Amino acid sequence: METLTNNGTAFVTNINYNEKGQRLLIEYGNNTSTEYQYDPNTFRLNRLKTLRTGNSSTLQDLNYTYDPVGNIVEINDNAQETTLYNNAPVEPRKKFTYDALYRILSGNGRELIGLAQASSGGYSADSIGAADTHAVHKYTQQYEYDELGNITKLTHTTPTSSLNWTRNYVYDTATNRLLKHDVNQTLPDYQYDAHGNITQMPHLPAMAWSFKDELKEVTLNAGGDKAYYVYDASGNRALKVVVKGNIREERYYLGDYEVYRKFVSNSLHTERSTVHVSDDKKKIALLEKQTVPEGSLTPNSSLVTRYQYDDHLGSASLELNENADIISYEEYHPFGTTSYLKHNTNISQKCYKYVGKERDEETGLYYYGARYYAAWLCRFVSVDPLQHKYPYY
Repeated sequence: METLTNNGTAFVTNINYNEKGQRLLIEYGNNTSTEYQYDPNTFRLNRLKTLRTGNSSTLQDLNYTYDPVGNIVEINDNAQETTLYNNAPVEPRKKFTYDALYRILSGNGRELIGLAQASSGGYSADSIGAADTHAVHKYTQQYEYDELGNITKLTHTTPTSSLNWTRNYVYDTATNRLLKHDVNQTLPDYQYDAHGNITQMPHLPAMAWSFKDELKEVTLNAGGDKAYYVYDASGNRALKVVVKGNIREERYYLGDYEVYRKFVSNSLHTERSTVHVSDDKKKIALLEKQTVPEGSLTPNSSLVTRYQYDDHLGSASLELNENADIISYEEYHPFGTTSYLKHNTNISQKCYKYVGKERDEETGLYYYGARYYAAWLCRFVSVDPLQHKYPYY
């Protein structure tokens, strides 16, 4: 593939490849381009650089360093500036260490203080929003494992002692199911159904699963707010409904087309449609059109184009509009929680984030298609679908 158009609009104008079929250059329809550089011996990605072609300003410049077996040990984003916190430099750099089994032992980087999460709270749906770009400090996360590979301890350390915390994971010795993420936890234990799907979490009183191990209903709080999920015959999510008091939110999934509707007291308050534009490798852009903003019908509302620029994992790191203006920029902790975020508050927050998957704001879970993932726990909340095919493994 060399170009990509949709309804006459060019979203990709050129793609160059090397002899291995790896991308060397992709030029977008908003006058930006991304260059890829690889190690000539291993063909590992060494550098990923995104530029505004009009003025050659650098928007993304990820430089990768590997250990001898190919684990990433350092990522530098030279497009970002070094800041200060308590007179100490905070660099746009991530570092990782691994054990002899190549499990990650530690990861460090930079973190917005407002996004630091304590261990006992689990997840707060309101913790991620438009961020103060100046309150940034360093963080280190360290991981310990049992002999089966389960994380037994997660330690989060920062220069601000009040934001340091530790999660101690407690498992059922017979099933390896997580029971608590703190030995002194006063919140309810994690509960499971017979298949091993989580049916209760500290912040979610009840989770109901279908016979296909599809999450179909979640009680969001003690007040009885609910989320409902419907799937098509192929197992892909087709509808999501969130009910909170007199507010009902609906999101319909029709292939590469989505419709979001918000009702207040059964009256349509907001409607927004989204078209996903993808090539054979990744998501290129999201085309967003809000037809009913704040209760007013505006059928000729303007279109917002959200170009997606990812990292080596496919995580949505940078979003630009059709004029190459920044919509959002995001960084992640090693297992997918948000560590750094800048966002244009005049535009809706993105839903597709870590490894390009949709994050459900109502639960904090990532929807991976066959399973749901709790990034703050570093584990999935439902059984591996392959267990039906390989029950003895």
